[in-house]
Amino acid sequence: MKKTFKILLAVAFAGSLLVSANNFVKANTDTQKKGSHAYEIIKGIKSADGKTFEQTYSLIQNINYPDLKLVTAYMEGHSDKVVPQYYAYIADAILKVEKNESKAINWYLLGMVRAQEDVKMCKDDYAKNYPAIIQNGAEYTQAAYQKKDEITRLKLFRQAIFLDKNFPRYPNPQWACVMGNSTETLPLSEYNGVLEKYRTDMTKHLTEQINELKKAKTTEITAPKK
Repeated sequence: MKKTFKILLAVAFAGSLLVSANNFVKANTDTQKKGSHAYEIIKGIKSADGKTFEQTYSLIQNINYPDLKLVTAYMEGHSDKVVPQYYAYIADAILKVEKNESKAINWYLLGMVRAQEDVKMCKDDYAKNYPAIIQNGAEYTQAAYQKKDEITRLKLFRQAIFLDKNFPRYPNPQWACVMGNSTETLPLSEYNGVLEKYRTDMTKHLTEQINELKKAKTTEITAPKK
């Protein structure tokens, strides 16, 4: 049952992370065209260089539907090469161009979860403000997420943690430290432990909040009228 749930949830995410073989072939062919919009965005994503973040973000703001499909296909097939903030950045494009709010919110939250995990590896505390800065890059998707009721928001965030754990991720948290005064990180040997602790603690916290809200809602409904 647990395995089936994981498969169903994976399929639901982003219209399925299991992109068809034909889409991958097309994406790999079309994005090799130097100078194309999709090519330049994917080049920026691949570089994972803080100096290219702003430029790549600007390109994403002007993406069209065909290029968006190519870029998201690349990100789905190479999640281990995608710096977390690009999930948040591409979310607004998915919302505005593809008109898919559910997919946009899933990508936005996956980026936020991974950003929050990575900044915990930064030695400079100032860098820990980075997830809040990333939110500015997904203004419309964040607004759509905030319109959801509180229980739904908590469940969606918890789902993003599950997805983070079950799909390959960018292996170096140093990108997240660029906002600090130092890009120095804790020893990478501690990375997996930091990730697991965040996931465990946050999942527990979110579940407790969900249960408390459900209980309060039930109490409110069943309370005798005065």
